[in-house]
Amino acid sequence: MKCGDKGHRNAAGVLCQQNILESEIGCLWHRRSPEQRRELATRGSIEAQRQRRKRALPASTAYPVLTDPAGCRKVLGDTIQAVRIGTLHPQLGSVVIQGVRVAIELAQLELAGQIGELERRFRLRQT
Repeated sequence: MKCGDKGHRNAAGVLCQQNILESEIGCLWHRRSPEQRRELATRGSIEAQRQRRKRALPASTAYPVLTDPAGCRKVLGDTIQAVRIGTLHPQLGSVVIQGVRVAIELAQLELAGQIGELERRFRLRQT
């Protein structure tokens, strides 16, 4: 049964689609008074902020070495492990992994530039 089946609507005026038991008068939101809803929203916001802070990397985390393959592998491995065990939020893990990808792409560009310069120096490629 849906909460909207009991007449409850969301802010847009659409019937609430939250699943509820038939014996309940409404969902978590609609069975509360306006004052209780405000308190619930505030508590949820505070808890969400606490969870975001809790699952971020601590400020004492060492700056990752992304200048060599071993450093990139270590950062990737540490990040995957932290997300896996729940000490790092998955979105933050994605940001770290994207940073490693960018570092690898920059290294590839540098290498391509060095190869091009060597080819020009040894006249392997005409410019």
